[in-house]
Amino acid sequence: MLCQIIKKCWTEEMLSFQGKFWKIPPGETPWPLETTAKWGKGVANGILKAVGVVPKPLQKPHPPIFQPFASSENSIRWCAKNARDGRPAADARDTSRSNLFEVYASASGRALGDGMGMLRDIIIADS
Repeated sequence: MLCQIIKKCWTEEMLSFQGKFWKIPPGETPWPLETTAKWGKGVANGILKAVGVVPKPLQKPHPPIFQPFASSENSIRWCAKNARDGRPAADARDTSRSNLFEVYASASGRALGDGMGMLRDIIIADS
């Protein structure tokens, strides 16, 4: 659900949302700012009714969204079906993850490797 809200923030001029866990704006919020009344949107009778996110992303319709630590076949299939790029964590000791690229390609209909990547740890230390 949060991902849907983020997409709406990026693609819609103004956003209001009522869900089980999220409410935007959060109830009856007084909004007496003169600048909003003069130049803004989303306020009716002094109460905030919608919010806008600026600046909007340059990528259209929005930047890619990825799912980190998607390391099982089920999570990779979910990513493929819900337009998320999969990002399994790289683990040189676990070669069973190599098939996840094929699983994603099959479930998404995209080319092998398109929409997938690997998360890697990078450690910087004095030693």
